[in-house]
Amino acid sequence: MEKSNPKVSIIVPVYNVEKYLHRCMDSLINQTLKDIEIIAVNDGSTDSSLSILREYEKKDTRVIVINKKNGGLSSARNEGMKYTSGDYITFVDSDDWLDINSLEEMYKTSVNYNCDLVMCSYSREYTDKSKPKKFNLEKVTVYNEQECKDLHRRIVGPIGNELGNPEHNDSLVTAWGKLYKSSIIKDNNIEFIDTSIIGTEDCLFNVYAFGNVKKAVFLNESFYKYWKENANSLTAVHKKNLNKRWMTMYAYIREYIDENNLEDYFYTALDNRIAMSILGLGLNECNKDNKISTFKKISNLRNMLKEDTMHNSLNKLDLSKFPAHWRIFY
Repeated sequence: MEKSNPKVSIIVPVYNVEKYLHRCMDSLINQTLKDIEIIAVNDGSTDSSLSILREYEKKDTRVIVINKKNGGLSSARNEGMKYTSGDYITFVDSDDWLDINSLEEMYKTSVNYNCDLVMCSYSREYTDKSKPKKFNLEKVTVYNEQECKDLHRRIVGPIGNELGNPEHNDSLVTAWGKLYKSSIIKDNNIEFIDTSIIGTEDCLFNVYAFGNVKKAVFLNESFYKYWKENANSLTAVHKKNLNKRWMTMYAYIREYIDENNLEDYFYTALDNRIAMSILGLGLNECNKDNKISTFKKISNLRNMLKEDTMHNSLNKLDLSKFPAHWRIFY
């Protein structure tokens, strides 16, 4: 009798996370949804991460360990996707973890609503506290075709009243916290582009993926646990040439809008994303790990503001929607 495909493939990119890996893997092998496969991609770790993964592989046949040379998060996720056989795909970063009923609830939702994508909320986890992300939505929110177009546009960037909450604008773009129908990714040959090229991989991946989503559901439950105290996390270090990389990403998004003849409001959304990115670029430039002088940092920030793409986008930004403190900043 031929073995059926697992319901969900979980892709876990792993790089030097020996301190956190047991917590992540235990949350996956103990999921209440049993019909899963866990594809752990060791991306050239130099600590004991690989041997920890081999232990799990020995004791649980659902764990598949891929060992590769270091190539970064995008490379690891792309490698993992080659081995998936599940009806759905989800991504879990190896210093994070899931509630044990997460995949069962998300999978049941995907089947009940016959949708292409299920999203959930998350909590930011610290050593001594947990901060769930609050969304002003129903417990279950269903997005049909036109509403999915609005979701797609929100991935590109905010418009109108959405500008009033800049801190929420990127809560949708993460690759984790989502259950994608495999065919959405595989049939459209969607891959992650490396951060060394575009600075941030999740946003562009979802621009491509959400363009193929006809029905989606959001579950207002903090199933995904996002660990905020990993000092080696990619989000905690200074990123060299981030401005140049993000401008490359914005060029990819503009090209996608052009090629797919999307509505004009997608261009507005992209301009708003570009303008508002000056905050992230500024924080990155001022990161304590950036060892250049304060004078050089100020000079770099001035140059970013003068750059044509940023300058034009900032000039178009509708400040009337912002709260006072953000209006002053921008």
